[in-house]
Amino acid sequence: MEKIFCGVTRITTDEEYDLLKSHVNDLINEATSNGFLAEQGADNEHTREIARLGKIGALYETEALNLPKRDINPLVLEIEKVIRIRGLSHIRAAELIGINEPTFLKIMHGKRHISMRMAKKLFNEFNINPELIIKYS
Repeated sequence: MEKIFCGVTRITTDEEYDLLKSHVNDLINEATSNGFLAEQGADNEHTREIARLGKIGALYETEALNLPKRDINPLVLEIEKVIRIRGLSHIRAAELIGINEPTFLKIMHGKRHISMRMAKKLFNEFNINPELIIKYS
């Protein structure tokens, strides 16, 4: 795997942005053809580099292209943190709180509210602070 942006943490020009997007596409194609993306939630050199470059690209889009920053619900951030720490897929996280993945993704994108039953599961299964659940559900 070629790492064109090794050591880079920020890009500042449209040319760098275009090169970054092209490189990410190449990495995705390489990872797909070699089976590195076959499992949901796969953790390997390719997925980590794609995620790292995605963050650099998102930062450029937000700052240089004057796109609005997405307000992220602190409860969603806490759920994402638990998922990352436990190494869960979205499918498995949804199963743990008793819902299907599409419903889980709607919650994570702020398109669906959390029911009392789901709030209890978030507390019991993910040990999320009840005050955070109540305030941001």
